[in-house]
Amino acid sequence: MQTLQPIDESLALLLARARESLMMPLRPLLRDADLTEQQWRVLRTVGARSEMDLTEIAVATSLLPASLTRIVRDLTDRKLVARREQQRKQRFAPIYLTRDGHELIERITPDIIEINEQIIDLYGEQRIANLMKLLREFREAISSQFSQD
Repeated sequence: MQTLQPIDESLALLLARARESLMMPLRPLLRDADLTEQQWRVLRTVGARSEMDLTEIAVATSLLPASLTRIVRDLTDRKLVARREQQRKQRFAPIYLTRDGHELIERITPDIIEINEQIIDLYGEQRIANLMKLLREFREAISSQFSQD
């Protein structure tokens, strides 16, 4: 009978712990901006493009559609994002950042950059570049093998 690897050798747990370590210094900054991690992911992602529909945002942020709908509603209520007027044949109106959304990102970006630079200093620029490359390759390999059709 096969057994699971020891818990400290679980890839899923190691990745979760690494994510927690990465997010730890960012959480106070997001809390001060009254943002959840998922809201920040959406703002950051939409802010990187002029506008996106919900499907594009869900894929780009790895958020489930039901969660994303709630997050976008909350961000819309706070006037950080808005929807374009819906065209006749469009099922979903594209989402874009409002002026307030842009201003919020601009306000917290210097602190996020500073934290990212500290992380790079701690771990090393080349090691982070290698880690990111490995994670992209890992994701592609796993996604291609286990994609849901």
